[in-house]
Amino acid sequence: MRDASVDSTLHLRGARSEWFAPRTLDELLALRQEYPDSRIVVGNTEVGVEQRFKHAQYDTLITPQHVPELHELSVSDDGTLRLGGAADLTRIWAWLDEAAAANTSLRETVRAITDQIFWFSGTSIRSGASLAGNIVTASPISDLNPVWVTLDAYFVLRSAARGERRVKACKFFTGYRETALEPDELLVAVEVPPLPSTAVVRSYKQGQRREDDIAIVTACYRIDRGDDGVVTRARFALGGVAPLTVRAKDAEKELVGKQFTDETFEAARARSEDTRLNSSHWNNLVC
Repeated sequence: MRDASVDSTLHLRGARSEWFAPRTLDELLALRQEYPDSRIVVGNTEVGVEQRFKHAQYDTLITPQHVPELHELSVSDDGTLRLGGAADLTRIWAWLDEAAAANTSLRETVRAITDQIFWFSGTSIRSGASLAGNIVTASPISDLNPVWVTLDAYFVLRSAARGERRVKACKFFTGYRETALEPDELLVAVEVPPLPSTAVVRSYKQGQRREDDIAIVTACYRIDRGDDGVVTRARFALGGVAPLTVRAKDAEKELVGKQFTDETFEAARARSEDTRLNSSHWNNLVC
């Protein structure tokens, strides 16, 4: 066992696996480079299920829980939110509410995020689940991933070998539980750019019950309008209708350049066949 003092990486070796708890971001990235097949564990809400119920076995487990940079939450001068990857969802929720109370321009962004966190599992899971873990799991029925796509968020990725890069949320999910994350990279933060003052964003979850249940479908919708009321940008992201989080791009295009009315909304909805559920989806729970 290595020196377990507060300033050094804790290393525990068991009969079937090793556990590392680095104290700095550089140490964490070096370990990820050395052990690219390791599993990153914060709240153990995903890995624990895999080990207990799927009998998964991992040779190397690494926790970023003690790396201060990964817990930082901040707002830049231009209103960009930066949320650390290891921060738990309960803390993020509380911090976002405080940020929106102090800066009214953040309220639309914050409401879209916290409306989904409110329905996310229960208090104990929210208080353990990390932001990055929820994202990189890449569940097609993720509560939050449609929100990041709709808000044009960037995922900040970092490796020891290549440094930092930023990937738009809409480009990050590449397939069923697959992402653009390289084996030696970690998702260290999420950056959410400010919304224009005329933007309206709403997020939704549909399940057999809303409280403490997995989703059947999730969605986040955003409309930006100019001073004349004409739609300048539309973002509609959905989960549960495909193997990954997707955008209803045809519906988005239908609205841009038009007034947002009942008629244009119905026209956009008619163009959303690419994201429509078929009658067999989830045993006809949604039709």
